Amino acid sequence: MKTQAKPSMRGRSHEWAAYLFLILALLGLKTHWNQPLVFIPSLVYHLSLVLLFSTSAVYHRPNWSPKSRQLWRKIDHCSIYGLIGGSLFPLVYLGLEGHQRTWAIATCVGIAVLGSIKSLIWIKAPKPVSAALFVLMSFASIPFLPALSKSVGADLMIGVLIGGLTYILGAVVYALKKPDPVPSVFGYHELFHLLVVIAALIQYAHIRPVIDRYAAISGRSVSSEIPKKP
Repeated sequence: MKTQAKPSMRGRSHEWAAYLFLILALLGLKTHWNQPLVFIPSLVYHLSLVLLFSTSAVYHRPNWSPKSRQLWRKIDHCSIYGLIGGSLFPLVYLGLEGHQRTWAIATCVGIAVLGSIKSLIWIKAPKPVSAALFVLMSFASIPFLPALSKSVGADLMIGVLIGGLTYILGAVVYALKKPDPVPSVFGYHELFHLLVVIAALIQYAHIRPVIDRYAAISGRSVSSEIPKKP
């Protein structure tokens, strides 16, 4: 069976991002290895990034048979929800305490689980529906923003929100299928992928310092407030 032609750049940005985040993950996990309470959120976050970009590259780069393509599409969409929950996890794990922290962690797990279930049973959902669900799941972090801004620091949370808005911009492009610059080389889907990479880098630049800052606080419990930058 003939496979449908796709843009020559399809999946390239996510392939490159997979290598980049793998290197960052190895460096980060090596740094946090001897601090179990910091290593856990670091592992969850880095793993969610590597899985998202590697599975996306594996799904989008080759020309799969229809059956294999369907399987990889499900895995790809599951990894998106995994990244949404995985990006929120280190912030709430380190920046919140008590019942609020428990509910926030439950929210992270719920996003990953419910989103994955949706991806497994309704993988053929229209693009606008999938994009809307990605955005709605991202909004699950809103109730925790005031407390996170106080404990983590408003400067870092603003950066995380800017990254989130970039993700939403990518979701809009995905839903509308516009703009579609050069369909045979770099179309709307490639633009969507590029915005995802940019969003991930912006958030990484603001989430990783939270993990590193907590790692530098010796003898503090995981529920302690992370001091703001001077």
